[in-house]
Amino acid sequence: MTRSVALQRIIIVLIAVVGTFYHLPAQGQASQNLKNMRARVPSMGEGPGDWVQFRNGLGVKTEAVPYAQMRSVATGRIGNVPTSVAHVTWNTGGSGNWSALLMFVESKGKQVQVGTFTHYIGSTDKLEIKNNRIFVHLDSEDANAFKGMSGVKLEGKGWISMAPKEFEK
Repeated sequence: MTRSVALQRIIIVLIAVVGTFYHLPAQGQASQNLKNMRARVPSMGEGPGDWVQFRNGLGVKTEAVPYAQMRSVATGRIGNVPTSVAHVTWNTGGSGNWSALLMFVESKGKQVQVGTFTHYIGSTDKLEIKNNRIFVHLDSEDANAFKGMSGVKLEGKGWISMAPKEFEK
């Protein structure tokens, strides 16, 4: 092998490595952007729900929603579309807390909320997006409650997964 061929191969490897690391901050940036945006939490009564402005994952206190927190966030792709999912817990001033998964897609450079999964997911501690599905890690008892639920697959070791179509629009 000549020096020029060896040098070309090294350059190709360096470009591939730099390209890989170049994309890593984008996912972190998407997560950070999500933790600092306005999102709608579902209504537990009538109406579409309440808007909450988040700052570093904590909801800015309002009369309608005095407490809200993004407990975990995942970014990835569903098909070719950059997608994010956040597990949000909130209350409306009463004695109970509510939890939901909120789904966002990138549109024209901004994240837009497109769906909500409101089935009980209170013990969620991790989220992942892979293989065009949203993966949710729950404690085993909560995960087993989804057994037989249409559109939700038990993945084992506390993980469940669902297709994006399971999120209410």
